[in-house]
Amino acid sequence: MPHRMATAGLTPRVSRLKLAIVESGIPQTTLAARLRISPFRMSRIVRCHQTPTDDEQDRLAEILQQPRHKLFRVTA
Repeated sequence: MPHRMATAGLTPRVSRLKLAIVESGIPQTTLAARLRISPFRMSRIVRCHQTPTDDEQDRLAEILQQPRHKLFRVTA
């Protein structure tokens, strides 16, 4: 029987970007290559550990065919 970690009712946080990537069917490594960034940076962006540049946000929105404001938080 596989070991399961108790989560005490916690749900992992999934970014809107990650959901759009999964729905698109485009592998993260392919997205990284199209953006000309490393797969490591792409992973950190998806997990909200790094903030993508404005250009990266624009290109991701275009590739994923989603409005930018649906993928990323709007900051002042």
